[in-house]
Amino acid sequence: MKRLNFLLLAMALLVCSAAFSQGLPSLVYGKDKAVISGKLSNVADVDSVMLVYVSTLTGQRVAESVPVSADGSFSLSADVRATQYARLFFVDSKKPDGEKRIFSAIITPGMNLKLTCDGKLLGADSKKKPWKVSGDYDRFNADMLNFETEYQANDFFKSINGSGMSSLKGKGVAEFCTILKSLYDEGVARINADKRLSPEFKEYAVVQAQILYGVMLAQGSKMLKYANGGVGEYNFTDAEYKSFAEMNPFKSNAALYGVYGCSALDFADYIGKTFGQTYERPECCKELAAARQYMADINDYKVVEDLSKVSSEAPHFEDMILAANDALKAKIEANKNKTGYNIVELDESLAGEDVLKGIVEKYKGKPVLVDFWATWCGPCRAAMKTIIPVKEELWDKCAFVYVTGPSSPRSTWSMSIPDIHGDHYYVTAAQWDTLLKQFNSQGIPTYVVVDSEGNAQNHYVGFPGVDVIREQLTGAMK
Repeated sequence: MKRLNFLLLAMALLVCSAAFSQGLPSLVYGKDKAVISGKLSNVADVDSVMLVYVSTLTGQRVAESVPVSADGSFSLSADVRATQYARLFFVDSKKPDGEKRIFSAIITPGMNLKLTCDGKLLGADSKKKPWKVSGDYDRFNADMLNFETEYQANDFFKSINGSGMSSLKGKGVAEFCTILKSLYDEGVARINADKRLSPEFKEYAVVQAQILYGVMLAQGSKMLKYANGGVGEYNFTDAEYKSFAEMNPFKSNAALYGVYGCSALDFADYIGKTFGQTYERPECCKELAAARQYMADINDYKVVEDLSKVSSEAPHFEDMILAANDALKAKIEANKNKTGYNIVELDESLAGEDVLKGIVEKYKGKPVLVDFWATWCGPCRAAMKTIIPVKEELWDKCAFVYVTGPSSPRSTWSMSIPDIHGDHYYVTAAQWDTLLKQFNSQGIPTYVVVDSEGNAQNHYVGFPGVDVIREQLTGAMK
């Protein structure tokens, strides 16, 4: 009997181990809200809790905030349609700018996650964990809350990224790859050696590091060129990309759990295009990928015609997709009656300095602000809204010209410009490259101020501010 009991126990442990080794589970889809509640003790300097996440469908930031009760309790909910990464902000509004403590967690439709926190242990050098978690994803979320800030992938590579990129000066492709791999190996070794971490969290942290490793490898030539002052060519071969192909993090469910969230799908496409590879994705992301494609088409001003496919391919996102589709139809109708913008055709044979001359020659007699932009460029669109008061002030005295190229889908561009008053040019890829090189521009938005004689006076890469634009245009009138 004892032997039988021992065998049953061993089998049970084996089954548990097998299930455990499968790693993080598939995405959960649903329309029920995620509920996160908890109680804070010994945390007198927190008066509200805010949950922030990026919608898996729209890519828009969503924030839900609730006050903390006198006894330290709080409860909030989120309308998420699939498992995703979120951040909890614990705010003290009495301090300047509302001091925040930030923690990460995974939320999923219909979940009921309960948190308790001992404020005495927050930030303390203690082996005790400040957070205790019960409910869905309890073990994994406990590690997310307690350890995620220690194992952010960005920190593994900070010595060569951002402000650390200058350390790559004088380095070549082989040296870059050696440094990158060494930093990755050091980070992963630290993850695996930490006995406090659950296997699920280790899988998550390693996969996030692998994704960022792939992104940086794909951007290696640009990073090296930037670090070396724009001098030299840095060509990567299949041999350099082999290390990432062996990782293939996108086949893991953990790729969809992290801070990159649904953007992991975009990274898979971006890295795959750079490396000439196609990466396996988890089967569970099929509905999410379909829903995102529908929304991408709508954002590109393509009306979804076959609505029956939406319900079969993306049932948990159907109401959101149909609402966005209806809004697009309304916008298309409204655009038919809008005025204040003009599409101007440019001779495609123009090259060199003749490209800019061909654009500005019709405006001689008044200053011109030429805005190089793209439909996908968030800073470009934000600056356009900021500059509206200047346009209204100087509309009769200056010309406002907008130039874009093939990176902006023509259908998206044609639907965007009715709300952007001025003259619009859609140039060829060669003309676009010529214009940016003419002003040593490495990105957009780029602005060029042209005087009333058609001569370029000043240019700016990035929005210089309303006051600068006003001053430059006013000065060009003289």
